[in-house]
Amino acid sequence: MLDEAGLLTHNKLVMMQSRIPISSIPCVFLAGWCAFLASCEDEQPADTQQVQHEQKTQGVSEENAMSAAGQEFVDRTLFEVSDMLRAYTQAPEITEAVRLVHELTEAYLEALYAENKTAPDDLLYRCRVECKLADLRTDLRAYERARASYDKALETMDALPKEIQERVEVLRLRSSALAGLAYLAIVGKDLGAAGMYAEESMKIDKALTERLQPNAEAAPDALYEPVVRDLMGSYKLKGDILNLQGELEEARDAYKMAVELAKKLRQVSPETARKLVVVQSALGDLERQSGNLKKAVETWFSAAKVCQSLSRQNSRALKAQAVRDFKALKVRIEDAQAELKSAGQEAQPAEVLEEVREEAAVEEPVMSEEEPKTPEQTVDPSTESRKGATDSSRRRQRRR
Repeated sequence: MLDEAGLLTHNKLVMMQSRIPISSIPCVFLAGWCAFLASCEDEQPADTQQVQHEQKTQGVSEENAMSAAGQEFVDRTLFEVSDMLRAYTQAPEITEAVRLVHELTEAYLEALYAENKTAPDDLLYRCRVECKLADLRTDLRAYERARASYDKALETMDALPKEIQERVEVLRLRSSALAGLAYLAIVGKDLGAAGMYAEESMKIDKALTERLQPNAEAAPDALYEPVVRDLMGSYKLKGDILNLQGELEEARDAYKMAVELAKKLRQVSPETARKLVVVQSALGDLERQSGNLKKAVETWFSAAKVCQSLSRQNSRALKAQAVRDFKALKVRIEDAQAELKSAGQEAQPAEVLEEVREEAAVEEPVMSEEEPKTPEQTVDPSTESRKGATDSSRRRQRRR
């Protein structure tokens, strides 16, 4: 049977279905949930899933297996399905779904505090839930409450034993929380504080990248690429802050550093490719802001080609995100091309844009057209854009 916290969260999820109009969000929410599960099945062979299932259930009672399954359901809902929904908060129906996920996360965290477990792994798990609650509050524009959650998580991490604090997953969580505080400072127009938090976050990411740097002959650590992706996010965040401060050259350098990090990897996962799209989009926006339209178009085309590649991935969630990204890039490219033509300048050949559009449109879902972002909107409020926190190689530690 589920424990008290798991049962509470399960009941809240059931309530979600009864509270949302059947004509709108349940279809979207369940479609997202099913797409996520389908993407996981696409990414793992059936025999691998069977082995993992047998390993999880071997030697445990039916009751313990049920409890483990309930915890798995809670974890994947809070940490993964919520991130899928958060990527589409421009739709009012999805915003309501995020609000309800926030509600159940809040109740679940209260239950965890009521348990009052003090083992390091239990405290760490609570920190992760606290940070996720902060992310959701940020998306819902409850900025003061989000700040309080990030601060509380960091305070708990500071109280962990030193050897626990030095774990890679703990340092990544700390870096992500600091990046979240940097974004909140940007929202509050305190760019000085934003820069301070961003530098602290980047310092952690740099140290982890050096720590996990593989030798020329050795295979890289499984966490090396996710840590590099975190560092890409740090440079993106730094570039955003510098851009808002009017330091365009420094911002350009920060974005380019993020791009170079991706190019130096031996292999690039779809998640890192998606991060590259986010960075290149911002770099193209900066070039347009600086009046370099040709360079902007060139940069956006590079990002669009990455979207083209991502649209061929097995993961349905990645395909949908790639199409969504491509739509925004298409608007930018076409606007810049029209401006270049009106000025009598040569633009990127139209047939190249058509080729990318046709490829990306294969898996195009039915959704509203995304509005192009202005230079002032280049800071993406999602967790992924802040730090790229969701990835398949970063499987969360389960409660013990």
